[in-house]
Amino acid sequence: MRGFLFFFLFSTFAIIGTSQNSGFLEHEKACAKMQEMADVSLSKGNTAQAKIIALEALDEARSSNDANLITQSYLLLFRISNEQDDFYKSLDAGLSAFSESELAVENYRLASILSLLGLFEKWHIEHMGLDYAEAGLKLKSLDPKMRLYLLKVKAMALKSNGNAESSVQAFKDYREFSKVNSFSLEEMEALEQIALIYQKNGENAKAIEYFKEQNLLATWRGNKLKQASSANNIALCMQEMGDKQSALYFYDEALTNCPEDANEYIDICFNRAFLEKEMGNNDFLKRYVDLGYKTALQKNNLRGITKAQVIRGSIWKSEGNNSNAQSEIMSAIELCEANGIVDIHIDALELLMQMYSEANDREKEAYYDAQKQELIRSQNEKSKLDAKMKSNFALAVEQTKTSVLAVISKSKEMRLEMDKQKLDRENKEKTIALMQSEKELAKSEYERTRVAKEKALRELMLAQSSLENQQKENSIMELETTRAAQLLELTKLEMDKQSETSKLQLTQQQNKVLESEAFASNEKIKREQNAKQLGFAIGFLCILISVGAFIVLAKVRKNKKVIESQNKELNHKNDDIEKSIVSASYFQGTITPSSKQLKAAVKDGFILYKPLDTVSGDLPFVTNVDGYTYIAAIDCIGHGIPAAMLSFTAYYNLNKILDTATQMSLGDILEKLDGQIKTSLRSQGEKTNFNAGMDVSLVRIDHNSRLIEYAGAQSPLIVVNDAKCEYIKGSRFSVADINSGLNPKYESHSIAIDENAKYYLMSDGYTHQMKGDENMKLFSRKRFLELLQKTYRLTFNEIEKTLNDAHLEWKGNNLQTDDILVIGFEI
Repeated sequence: MRGFLFFFLFSTFAIIGTSQNSGFLEHEKACAKMQEMADVSLSKGNTAQAKIIALEALDEARSSNDANLITQSYLLLFRISNEQDDFYKSLDAGLSAFSESELAVENYRLASILSLLGLFEKWHIEHMGLDYAEAGLKLKSLDPKMRLYLLKVKAMALKSNGNAESSVQAFKDYREFSKVNSFSLEEMEALEQIALIYQKNGENAKAIEYFKEQNLLATWRGNKLKQASSANNIALCMQEMGDKQSALYFYDEALTNCPEDANEYIDICFNRAFLEKEMGNNDFLKRYVDLGYKTALQKNNLRGITKAQVIRGSIWKSEGNNSNAQSEIMSAIELCEANGIVDIHIDALELLMQMYSEANDREKEAYYDAQKQELIRSQNEKSKLDAKMKSNFALAVEQTKTSVLAVISKSKEMRLEMDKQKLDRENKEKTIALMQSEKELAKSEYERTRVAKEKALRELMLAQSSLENQQKENSIMELETTRAAQLLELTKLEMDKQSETSKLQLTQQQNKVLESEAFASNEKIKREQNAKQLGFAIGFLCILISVGAFIVLAKVRKNKKVIESQNKELNHKNDDIEKSIVSASYFQGTITPSSKQLKAAVKDGFILYKPLDTVSGDLPFVTNVDGYTYIAAIDCIGHGIPAAMLSFTAYYNLNKILDTATQMSLGDILEKLDGQIKTSLRSQGEKTNFNAGMDVSLVRIDHNSRLIEYAGAQSPLIVVNDAKCEYIKGSRFSVADINSGLNPKYESHSIAIDENAKYYLMSDGYTHQMKGDENMKLFSRKRFLELLQKTYRLTFNEIEKTLNDAHLEWKGNNLQTDDILVIGFEI
């Protein structure tokens, strides 16, 4: 219900913000007061009263014609209807809020969008949220978490609508935004969704690419569950593509990392079991089915229990034990009937039909076939009914949406029409008032103009009559005087014109001479100035070059001396480091037993020991204490100097424990070794920031009672005889895993010594070697076991040579990928 959380936060903020705004008009204050009263009633559980008050608040908001208040009122109605689980009323209010919020502030717009998305999520119709998620993403003031949520809603809606290409692109956008803003959990989710879409469409290669990215990110972030889930999905894709060996490797990784209390652990066990069935490995098939069944019982996971029972029944049937098979299947059928688990119920009935068909019991076969057909028919009818109901529901939602939007649109049109009529009335009244004012003003102006005009006319007539006589007397004299003055003026103007023309021509000639002289003088000055500037520039540049060359030469000499000194110091340090590593190799050699020492303790044997570097994280261990022979293969995390140092810690702590606790079981010895090394690696209460740990396979040989005891930490004991090659797996926990926070328990196994058997302990370096021409292909455990079975009748010297040659041939031109340790012996 993540969408609802965001909606309530924003809607609460909107209501508080509105109620505290001091600039409200009277009707807006009344609306805010009513919304506050409705909120109080809703908080007390009185939804009926809250709804009545909210509707009154809506009427008041409409009268104010304020988009913020109207949107807020609809959001309040949405909360009330949602509290009453009234889907259609909630949808009505949510759509109304969304429509009205177009003219409101962004907070109200976002609150209306989140209300609808939360409603669709609650009623499992997320595919309808696409348009609203896209509308939300257009808002400008989104914080990163809100944008991330809307991107996810958009991607999930496209996926629900079956639009694979668009949903992949949407999830890529979701992944990119998560990556940029460091939302690692959401980035893993996006990668998983993209991979699942490709997997569903049969594009397993693309799906593996994104599952591997998710696995890498989960490993980096320390998310064991996501690491296990992605490895399981990779294995499923590999299995479907026919690459069973790679699928085995990733199933192992998934089981190693998956917490046993997670439901995913059960599914991984069953997936691994089906792969072992395909490969014909019945022992491993039973082991993983029993492991999944045990975990399902502990968690009371009914699907896991019934699924395991059907598989166990199938195994009993294949072994000819129809009594146990029938008991398991009938138990599964009872659980399926009681809990409505239809698909596994059908599988169980199909298995019973096969059993009775093979036994030629046609009556019971027909009886269970009828039950199966009835179950299938009922399931088909239910699916059709669900599809019909879903279709009707979607149709009803669309009809409600259309109806609400039509009502809102009509309401808006009515409000606009009312606003237009009101504006027209106001404009008409203003026009009439203006016309009246203009009319009165015009009337007043007309009177003033008429009076002034009459007065001016009278004065003009008097002046005109007095002037007429004077004009008659002076007109002739003025006319003659004017004509003489005009002739005199014309003569003077003609003479001035001729004089000015002569002066202008003389001035123009003088100016031309002066301009030519000035131009020649300027050109000469410019050339002299340019020559001087060029000389100064060349001289200054030569000085700069000389000074720069001197400085650079001095620095080069100085740097050369510094570099030579540093090179000498580095060479000296490298020599010291090389000598230190060689010394460390010598010291490690003093605690590393040889094949000769092993042969002195047992009947015959060998130690194939190939360190990756000068020093090794793998360590063979052979010792005799109180009449018992102890042999161990120790594989410390990593390789090189850190792993070698850890191997010293393992060696001395194990010797110390064996000297004082020979009567303890080997499982208890490994537990004590785990505790002692953890104590020595970190101080009390101090959190380490490095990885440590080791895989150990440890055996104790009791020569008197002819027993061999074994305990392992992520490392096996392999027993090979003429009939079979038995792989005894150790516990799932490494020793001294300081960052796991676990106190592991290790199981001890006691086996009677078989004089004809060969026993092997090993690290994982041999099986993890990459092939020369196929860098992603491992040697694999299966290929190693087949090689041991094939070489059973050879001597140990021949077996050691064969294993070494096989490793070199497989490695080819590739580098060795890890330390290698294989110990073989017979008693």
